[in-house]
Amino acid sequence: MNRRRFACIAGLILILAFALRLGGAVGWQRFVDMRGSAPFFFGDSDSYWQLGRALAAGAPYEHDPVRHWKVFRMPGYPVLLAPLFLVWNEPPVLAARLENVLLGVLTVFLTGLLARALFRSRRVTLLAMLLAAALPELVFQPAGVLSEELFCAANLALTLMMIKWVQSRLSINWGAGIGLFWALTVYVRPDALLWPPFAALAVLLLRDTRAVAAARARSAACGVFAAVFVFAALMTPWWVRNARLTGHFVPATLQIGASLYDGLSPAADGGSEMSFVDEFRRRAELNANGECDEFLLDRSMKKAALAWAKENPAGVLRLAGIKLIRLWNIFPNEPAFSGLPAKLVIVLTFFPLFLFALAGAFRFRRFPLTRLLWLPAVYLTLLHVIFVASLRYRAPILPHLAVLAAAALIKPRSTSEGSDPSKPV
Repeated sequence: MNRRRFACIAGLILILAFALRLGGAVGWQRFVDMRGSAPFFFGDSDSYWQLGRALAAGAPYEHDPVRHWKVFRMPGYPVLLAPLFLVWNEPPVLAARLENVLLGVLTVFLTGLLARALFRSRRVTLLAMLLAAALPELVFQPAGVLSEELFCAANLALTLMMIKWVQSRLSINWGAGIGLFWALTVYVRPDALLWPPFAALAVLLLRDTRAVAAARARSAACGVFAAVFVFAALMTPWWVRNARLTGHFVPATLQIGASLYDGLSPAADGGSEMSFVDEFRRRAELNANGECDEFLLDRSMKKAALAWAKENPAGVLRLAGIKLIRLWNIFPNEPAFSGLPAKLVIVLTFFPLFLFALAGAFRFRRFPLTRLLWLPAVYLTLLHVIFVASLRYRAPILPHLAVLAAAALIKPRSTSEGSDPSKPV
């Protein structure tokens, strides 16, 4: 396939991705308008909306007029929403959905870059883009005013930086790029805080990469230092702010305690239901302004969750199994989407993608860099068998699985690690 034809097909796939996501966003908006219900399906959306408004107005970064959460949400997605409040006094929610539509197209484009960087095959690249463009879970994701779409794009860029760093023989510049996108992903979602260290450790512990790492120890050390330095420099303003507000070092948010108790408690069922927070607030001491100390509240919920887990190891294991099923379910978990059409759509699209991704992971198991396509799924699973689980939480790693599935369906002539796909590095 020549370059011109490749570019034309890639452009058509991006147009398809835009059209499908636009149709999903507009259709969902019309459905909401017809029902006259609340503009947001998920409760998280309202908090992002309030924080975006606060940033645009130059008001204190907090949401919830009763609880006054100041360190509960990372500011990445609210920063994206804030310009809407500079254009409109009260922006139409569809405008936020359209922002996510554009981010969805960017996700498809980055999926293609990732496939191209790893497999050097135009056919694999186009198929990976097509799978990411048409997968229903990704198509309808922009309809929600949530951080997942921005996180998808940032996480793909971070994975691409990791691959480029290795391909450049551990260049310090690409190491700095890792630090940049590591900070960006954490600013969007705190889930990414431990992802680069986890990926590096998981890859380097495998025997066939340790000799390579040892031979380039000096370059690797410089690249790692650049990544950590840039990451720390970009995160410092957030850390300083949190320390001033709470008197403690808070690396991401004070949502950990609530999320942990949501996943590990007598009432936990694998899904999210945070009505218990107000009960903890009632027990907590209030300051002179009648506000609850957010840090102490977080710590009390964290202690309660860990205490319950210590006393109920069988319950922890049972919940882990439930969450594992909820995360990788081939049917929707949410009752509102449990109709037969929704079930058929998910099972007929996600299930084949998952099987082909497994085949791709097995076929290229000897290539260290391709592990960066399935390691995010391992990391995500380890997180969500502890916290709560849902289909929406697996969305950020679906583009990675699309690349693996494409490589399984169209065996590339080479990978970025050698001309013979069957020969280990």
